[in-house]
Amino acid sequence: MVLPARNGENMGYFIKSYKDRGDQAMDTQRLGSILITIAWQLIVFDCLVGVWIWVGFRTGSWLWFWWVVGTGFVALFLLWYGNHKRAVGERMLAETVRR
Repeated sequence: MVLPARNGENMGYFIKSYKDRGDQAMDTQRLGSILITIAWQLIVFDCLVGVWIWVGFRTGSWLWFWWVVGTGFVALFLLWYGNHKRAVGERMLAETVRR
């Protein structure tokens, strides 16, 4: 019996993983979907935090307003970038199907 640590074929950091174009396309689409999910979670969180905007205004604080604006910009960027990544993944996948 050969232990996995002693077997040269099982040492993952010496072996490069080669993915075909279809796997890369699916990974790119998956990354886009993950980014879109994170963006929507930020938007929902901003809606919940939005309750404290008016409380902050009454006390003279702009913290919650700028928090929602900042995370809103991040969420919009993630939505755009996630859609871009999914489109790139679909394009890559379409190129593999044509062959």
